[in-house]
Amino acid sequence: MAGMGAFVLAVFFLLITPGPGVLSAAGVGAGYGFRPGLAYVSGLFTGNMVVALAVISGMAAVLELYPALRFALFAVSTT
Repeated sequence: MAGMGAFVLAVFFLLITPGPGVLSAAGVGAGYGFRPGLAYVSGLFTGNMVVALAVISGMAAVLELYPALRFALFAVSTT
C-alpha cells in the first residue's frame, strides 16, 4: 500500500498535464489561425477514434491471424 500513494500522485500529474496533441494543436492554432487549427483538431479526433475503434473491435486478433494484413496496414500507415 505504501507504493500506491506514489502511483496515485504520478497518475494525477499525468492527467493534469497537456499531452502532445494539445500542445501541437495550440501551436497550429497560434501559428496558422482558427480554421487550420480546427482542421488539425478534427484530424486528431478522427485518428484517435479510428484507433479506439480498432482496439474495441479486436483488430489485434485479426492481425495475428493474417500477418500479410499487418504488413499492408504498416506500409499504408508509413506513406
